[in-house]
Amino acid sequence: MVNNFADVNLELADEAIEAISPREGSSELSSILTDIKENSAIINRQGRRVDSIVESMMQHDSISSSSKESVDINRLVEDSCENVIKFGSTKGIEVRPWIVFDLSSNTGQAEVDERQIAKVINSLIENAVHSIMLKKSDQTRVESQSIVISTRRHENAVEISISDTGVGIPQEIQDRIFEPFFTTKPTGEGSTGLGLSVSHGIVSEGHQGTITVKSTEGEGANFTVVLPIKR
Repeated sequence: MVNNFADVNLELADEAIEAISPREGSSELSSILTDIKENSAIINRQGRRVDSIVESMMQHDSISSSSKESVDINRLVEDSCENVIKFGSTKGIEVRPWIVFDLSSNTGQAEVDERQIAKVINSLIENAVHSIMLKKSDQTRVESQSIVISTRRHENAVEISISDTGVGIPQEIQDRIFEPFFTTKPTGEGSTGLGLSVSHGIVSEGHQGTITVKSTEGEGANFTVVLPIKR
């Protein structure tokens, strides 16, 4: 409802500015209306951010109630990657040339909630893509970058690793990136700060696994997800 009223205020401010602009002495009123328009735009952005936060918090609540079945991990990884390319927030970016698969032939299956683990993989791949895109501002040849997605089987677990050659994560914040609401993006840029937190909850609480990160600022990052074969 807040978002709807903000949208209405934006429209009304535009109409009012247009209506008074030809009139003499209307500059002060026009300035006030412009301020109202800008404030409404801020309310609109923050309202949508709150919507995203609430949605992500509801995802946190549903983590422990997931249903699990035996899933082919290599297939899950490939399908998740294809979904990111076709439907993810990276749509419109030519991602495919960056993807390098290193999937072990003996990775096999694990008992997981396919939908939730796909969500984790999707999130990590999208983060990798956006990290590479940030290198554009550093005059780096983006087309020469890569995202390596690998799988391995251990005695009682499977491992999914996603590495990128993007901007990396500063050492001083690496211990905080899985915290709820922590984000390095400025307010209003669409980040709730819950993406990695939700992924951490899905892996650690929902699957009794681990998700870790290693990164060198300016060189890239590696996220490793380890999932028990059975709970």
